[in-house]
Amino acid sequence: MTNFEYHIAVPPSGFKLSAWPKLQECERRIAYYEWIEKRNDRQNSKHPRILLNDSISAFLLNFESTIQFLMHDYNTLFKNKQLGDWFKNQPQNDIYVKGLRTLRHFEAHVETNPPIRHIHLNLPEDQVTLTFKFWKLNMNDISNLKSPQLKTQQEIDDWNELTENYDIKEIIIEALIKLKDIINALESILISNCNENQ
Repeated sequence: MTNFEYHIAVPPSGFKLSAWPKLQECERRIAYYEWIEKRNDRQNSKHPRILLNDSISAFLLNFESTIQFLMHDYNTLFKNKQLGDWFKNQPQNDIYVKGLRTLRHFEAHVETNPPIRHIHLNLPEDQVTLTFKFWKLNMNDISNLKSPQLKTQQEIDDWNELTENYDIKEIIIEALIKLKDIINALESILISNCNENQ
């Protein structure tokens, strides 16, 4: 997509990691979601939302795929070491990232949950605003997964509070920024190692 302008997934010049193009794909998925969201019928609560649901599923899949590409990059860089511990210890691997990864696993292995539609009528201006929110989770949901990223009741509570306070677009944009920072951290390690070996 040569004519697409990236605002988040902008790799450093001379980047080495294969996760960058996958991150860019995530940003394009956000643009696709925004385009579909704007075209959703605000007046009709039964408006078909198949494309909206598909766009969210596609983003979640790309988000997880980006992490898998990062895992491959890490394993290539550090032979016989696993990405898991390094990734878990990154400060950006917080409730945003863990929550989206849990939703992806839940959707892939248990069931698909459509986004929750919120219609707000602002009086006296009579303005209608429409937002979509991610679904909340509970411990029963988590127990259906082999390796959920949200593991404790506190993390589930934090995720549910996040979904209460922010809409889907806000959450996926913030998560993408955090994943970009994680990729940048590994890119910096790679550059440092290359400089040391010169």
